[in-house]
Amino acid sequence: MNRIAVFGAGSVGCYLGGRLIAAGADVLLVGRPSLRNEAKKHGLTVTDWRGYRAFIEPEKVPFETEPSFLSGAEAVLLAVKCRDTANAARQIAAYTPAGIPVISLQNGIRNPAVLLEDLPGRPILAAMIPFNIIHGKDGKFHCGTEGDIILESGSGFENQIAAVFSGAGLRVLLHERMEGVLWSKLLLNLNNAINALAGVPLADELRQPLYQKVLAACIQEGLHALDKAGIRPEKIGKVRLSLVPLLLRMPNMIFLSAARGMLRIDPHARTSMWEDLEKKRPTEIDCLNGEITALADSCGVAAPVNKSIISLIKKAEAAGCGSPKLSARGLLEAVAGALSE
Repeated sequence: MNRIAVFGAGSVGCYLGGRLIAAGADVLLVGRPSLRNEAKKHGLTVTDWRGYRAFIEPEKVPFETEPSFLSGAEAVLLAVKCRDTANAARQIAAYTPAGIPVISLQNGIRNPAVLLEDLPGRPILAAMIPFNIIHGKDGKFHCGTEGDIILESGSGFENQIAAVFSGAGLRVLLHERMEGVLWSKLLLNLNNAINALAGVPLADELRQPLYQKVLAACIQEGLHALDKAGIRPEKIGKVRLSLVPLLLRMPNMIFLSAARGMLRIDPHARTSMWEDLEKKRPTEIDCLNGEITALADSCGVAAPVNKSIISLIKKAEAAGCGSPKLSARGLLEAVAGALSE
């Protein structure tokens, strides 16, 4: 497979694109002018929690802003925000031939269906990206948590795509039941909003029992809605989702010991929703906690804690002042009414 386009090259797209470029792949990044200017001035520096580091010099960063540059691609890695999926699909249709695969690297669960609707007949592959990427200054992109990429099998392209990632040192697992995988990732991503509201690194947040209590309630509501809908979340990595709320409610020493065995986290790692608030961008709250409340409503069950979290995030978006930096006690008090329902 020759040229691969990363469409919507933000934090995840630049990190993955940088890893692929450093490994010698023919990659084109297509994204916002601000990121193009940053990359063209400082280059790309991609690092991870294990000590990996690669630097791509500014003149060697193939970064464009117009979707027309997709025309030479033989595969598209889609990394736009979920609210932009339909528009991105129309642009992909306009500038690329019908036979090339499109791989959704996005948060949320609806993106593959949206792509299939707007790109009929295309090979569409869902992918699950488990790790958090921090966009630092001067073209720096850091992977702060562990995890294997999970890629949908059955399209005929999965082995080629997996080989490209593997060549860059990124482990890929193939999976047939991606709906359950995406729902599992979404349940874990319910922590994105809590981290954004807390305004502290993930490792600091997850050490505090009151944040854990709120997260446990959010995930428990999600699991209940999924059970009512007859949807089975899949195990991803070392995490069995049905046990997570129980672990989060255990004494802190037990939880932290178990968490260290399930997931390694860089001390500086934060979530993309925190970054969105800090940069005064709309968040993906409707594609994460909003999916839980929508599913719960459709099944006739309650999800009051997730609804409260959505309200808090939308209030922070409207304020435009970044993270509200709610303490663990402050967050618990803010959702106390929902917890008692």
